[in-house]
Amino acid sequence: MLDALFTRHYRYLLSFAQSRVCSHELAEDLVQETFAAVLEKPGKLLASNNPMAWLVGILQNLILYSLRSARYAEQLQTHLEQAYDGTYTEELNLDTLYGGCMSKEKLDLLIRFYVEDRTSKELASDLGISSDVCRKRIQRARNEFRRLLEDGDYSR
Repeated sequence: MLDALFTRHYRYLLSFAQSRVCSHELAEDLVQETFAAVLEKPGKLLASNNPMAWLVGILQNLILYSLRSARYAEQLQTHLEQAYDGTYTEELNLDTLYGGCMSKEKLDLLIRFYVEDRTSKELASDLGISSDVCRKRIQRARNEFRRLLEDGDYSR
């Protein structure tokens, strides 16, 4: 079944993704993740009256997540460069950068996810936690980081 879906819809989904993201490789990755979602929850696809619409919906969500992730990574990178004159080292002085407004664990998680481009699965393995728990921690850290940026309250 998945082979037939892949064969039937791959080109359209790839074209759809390429029209919305900046690189062919990213578009391919997003389409592959779309089909991986089918493997994780095949019942949802089977229950759908319109499998193509379901696949496009998954792909749209992945594209949005990817674009948001890129935006947050860019913001985080900008703040790191401003704080360290363009040099990034492992020894981050969090008091200088964020005035203690964000825990070292949360900031390290964001740096590893967005700047070092590590996946949540890789981070989960490193931390000895499940992928779901890791994604939730990233989401919480991202929300806290977003609030800090919106408030402009990231230094003393």
